[in-house]
Amino acid sequence: MSEADFREWGWRSLWMQTAAKIYSHAINSLWIGNAGAALATLSFIGAAWKDGTFPRILLCPLSFFLLGLILMGIGSLLALWRVHSVLEKRNKAAETAIDVKMDDIPSPAEIVGLSIRDGRTIMALLSGICFVAGCVAGLVLLAWR
Repeated sequence: MSEADFREWGWRSLWMQTAAKIYSHAINSLWIGNAGAALATLSFIGAAWKDGTFPRILLCPLSFFLLGLILMGIGSLLALWRVHSVLEKRNKAAETAIDVKMDDIPSPAEIVGLSIRDGRTIMALLSGICFVAGCVAGLVLLAWR
């Protein structure tokens, strides 16, 4: 391996580590953001509770935040299932090299998690949309009332 190849690999490795940290931070932020917003909405519902009722319109932003949490959970399950299936295939392929498929070899983006083929990424994108929609719905409700 030449020095130029080594330097190029070092930069790629550094970028992959950076991307993995950013991706992990984004995933954690979506979990915390949706959960915190759901708790804040529930607290607001509790504070607005009068005579055994509450403004039902508050269920709209709450629903978005809860859906975001559910999507994050589904994404985590999909990620675990995908890793499990790839490991199973690799264990079987270890017996014969002929069984290795190109789909079983992850690209650098897939290693980090930045792939549309990754269920966790798709669910995180949908969860982010739910978080934004819940925030917008909550702000509209606050401005309207």
